[in-house]
Amino acid sequence: MRVGIQMFSVRESFNADPLGTLQRISAIGYKYVEFFNHHADQDPGIGSGMGSAELRQGLRAAGIVAVGCHIKPLDEGNVADVLAYHADAGTKSIAVAVDQFIDKASLLERCMLYNRVGEKCRSHGMKLYYHNHFHEFQVIAGECVLDTIVANTEPELLTIELDTYWTMRGGVDPVAAIERYGSRIGILHQKDFPLSEVSHLDLWAGRDRNAPMDKETFDRVNIRPEEFVEVGDGIMKVQEIIAAANQANVSYMLVEQDHGHLKTEFDRLERARENLKRMQGLDWS
Repeated sequence: MRVGIQMFSVRESFNADPLGTLQRISAIGYKYVEFFNHHADQDPGIGSGMGSAELRQGLRAAGIVAVGCHIKPLDEGNVADVLAYHADAGTKSIAVAVDQFIDKASLLERCMLYNRVGEKCRSHGMKLYYHNHFHEFQVIAGECVLDTIVANTEPELLTIELDTYWTMRGGVDPVAAIERYGSRIGILHQKDFPLSEVSHLDLWAGRDRNAPMDKETFDRVNIRPEEFVEVGDGIMKVQEIIAAANQANVSYMLVEQDHGHLKTEFDRLERARENLKRMQGLDWS
């Protein structure tokens, strides 16, 4: 399983100096990146206004491969422009960054959308991924949301990008989730959780797992910077996650440092790399 990063880890640096940030990431030792675009209704690319040709050239100069990009919002009104941009830039996939579901009908409607968008991705030689947070482990109509998504989307049209941190905070063992979804998973996101904050680990504490999780409710969930630590310095069983992911033939583990205990974004990535280099089953080429 190859190692890369989600560019949200270096969002401040990237906003200030996009191409220089790619060079710095490469120098640290990360050769695979996933971008994020939270303004895809205004910018079909990576949210920075950079053109696809400039991005393609910057990636090539840094010796980096773009394995994907989170797209928010993702709908049929913007997907054609998004795919055209990323196909030209050389990005291998796009991902549903986040979604919410108020009932079974809305969930099934979104599954149909994922299939349609996945078909469009396939026509461009790309994949569509679904990235989870904690609320995909809520129960709607007696079934776990992520189970419903997997059961109602075509494997060749939608692949799961399992965020092990949010899986754990949703009350599910990440290793068990990898074993459950197996070949449907193509990418992992790996963060870590500090021991000092363990009393805040369970995001269902004080919440009803069966209650609808609309966008307003989701946005009210208070996630503090203190609830993140550099990968390998926390309580997550990263080596076990790697072993399970390799058994499932997962292609990439992407480090995502939303926050960390070290001062700079690059310090956090260097620390994560130091920790991960001591683990077995990762490919840094």
